[in-house]
Amino acid sequence: METQAQDWRHEFIDYLADDKLPPDKWAAHRLKRCSAHYVVMEEEHHRWTAKKVLLKCISGDETRLVMA
Repeated sequence: METQAQDWRHEFIDYLADDKLPPDKWAAHRLKRCSAHYVVMEEEHHRWTAKKVLLKCISGDETRLVMA
């Protein structure tokens, strides 16, 4: 399984769950702007669509399972 450092969701989850921002000013600004559509519920990362549908964000082995 992938480590959290390789997981694209890691940065979002750190910000949404623990308010941790990257040290770079512009990276922090980008993360704040992009994370407006994301939420962490029950330790899982989700994204709200424009029609207010909640989608589960997946990565790694989960992706292979869904695409199979």
